[in-house]
Amino acid sequence: MAPLPKPAPPPAQTYAPSITLLPPPAPFPAAILGPILAPAITAVAARTQSPTPLIAHHILTLAAMAAQRLINVRLPTGAQRPVSCFFASLVGAGEGRGAAERLIVEAARAVQPTPRLPNLNLFYDPRPPRVRDGEDRYRAFVRQAGVFTRHPHDLIAPGAHRRAEAATLVALWDGKVIKSAVTGPSYPRLSAHLVTTPRAARAVLGDADLLEAGVLGRLLVAAPASNIGAREFAPAEDDDPPPAFGRLLSYLGELYEKPPTAPARIIGFSKEAAAAWLSYARETEDAMRAGGALAAVRGFAVHLPEHAARLAAVVALMNDGALTEITAAQLETGLALARFYTEERLRLLDVAPPALSMSEQEDLLREWLQRKYEGKVITLRDLCRTGPRHVRDADTAYKFMRRMERLGIVQPANDTAPAASAPRRPVGRYAWRVEGGERSDAESVG
Repeated sequence: MAPLPKPAPPPAQTYAPSITLLPPPAPFPAAILGPILAPAITAVAARTQSPTPLIAHHILTLAAMAAQRLINVRLPTGAQRPVSCFFASLVGAGEGRGAAERLIVEAARAVQPTPRLPNLNLFYDPRPPRVRDGEDRYRAFVRQAGVFTRHPHDLIAPGAHRRAEAATLVALWDGKVIKSAVTGPSYPRLSAHLVTTPRAARAVLGDADLLEAGVLGRLLVAAPASNIGAREFAPAEDDDPPPAFGRLLSYLGELYEKPPTAPARIIGFSKEAAAAWLSYARETEDAMRAGGALAAVRGFAVHLPEHAARLAAVVALMNDGALTEITAAQLETGLALARFYTEERLRLLDVAPPALSMSEQEDLLREWLQRKYEGKVITLRDLCRTGPRHVRDADTAYKFMRRMERLGIVQPANDTAPAASAPRRPVGRYAWRVEGGERSDAESVG
C-alpha cells in the first residue's frame, strides 16, 4: 500500500477560537475496579478504541443496574440509599460512541436467557410515541431498570414538564417510591448513562433549573480527552465480545438470576470504613465553605460522600456476590472514583461556557427538528413550548424557522403568508413540515 501523503500545513489562524481548550483530564482509575470490571473495561476500550471513561461508564451502568435490584447501602449516618448511579460522558463525533454502544449494549441485551427475566432488557429508548408527560416515560424507565440516551432532551425533555421530570429523576436516585409508577416494582430503581457531545451538554450543565432541582449534583460527569490520531486498531478473529467482557456478562447473568429483594439487602460499613467515610464527609463539608476548594461546585460536592458509598458498594458486589459489608479497602475504591469525578467537575468549571454562536444555534435547532419531527408538521406553538431553549419566544422561534425555510430544512405547511414586517407572530397560526437536509452554502444567505 502506498504511504499516505503528508497533510498540507494548516492555514494561518486569523480569528480567535470560540472555545478555550480545557486542561487535560486525569486518567480514569479503571485499574482499581477489581478482577471483573477492570479487564472488561480495558478489553472493550482496546477493541473499540473509544475513550476509557466512556467504556467505564457503560460498564458501571450495567453493574449498577444489576446491583440496585439486590442491595441498598446504609451510610454511617444511618440513612439507607439505593446504589443507583447516573453517569454522563461528553465525547465528540468520531470518538467511537457508536462502536461502544453496539458492542456493550447489544451484547448486554443478549444475556437475557429466559423470558422470566423481564428486567434484563437493559437500556430503554426514551422516545415512545405520543408521550404525554415525564411520569409516563419514567414509569417505563423503572420497569426496564436503566436507560441509555444520546441527547439530554431524551433524558429530561424541555418544556412545561422539565422541572417535574427533574424531580422524578431525583426521587428515583434517592430511592423514593414514585406515585405514578404503581405498575412497576414496589421499590423503583433507575441507573442512567447519558452520552452526548460537549456542545449539547453545555446547556444542561449550565441549566439553573436543573441545578436547583438537584439533578446535576447527582450526575457523575466525565469529559475524556480525544483518542483521535493516536488510535491503534488491531484485527479481531470474529465479532464476539472480548473474553474479559464475556466474563462480565456471565457474572451479570448470575446476578440477574437472583430474585430482586424488596426491600433490598442492606450493606453496611465496617468500623474502619465508617470512620474513613465520616472523615471524607467532614473534609468535603469543610471544602464547601465560602472560598473553599469545592465552593464553586457545592451542588455536586454535597453528594460526594454518597457517591463514594454507592460506587464502592457496586464495585464490591461485582467482586463479591456474597457482600455483607463495605470494608475500608473497598471504600477506598469509591473514594478514588469520587475524587476523579470531583477533578472532572472542577476542570469543566475552568472554562466559562461561551454563548452559542448563530451557527451553533442553527445547528442545534436543525438537529432537533430532524430528530423529533422529520416528515412531520410542527407549529410555532410546539416549538416555543418544547424546542431548544434559545427558541422559546415567538419572535425568535419565527425568525429561526424562516432561516430553516431558506436552508431547505422545513417548508410552510399552511396558507398563512407571514408578513416580514409584523412585530409579533401569533404562535397558533404558523406551521412547517420538516423535510430534513444538510447545511449548505445557502447558510451564507441573509
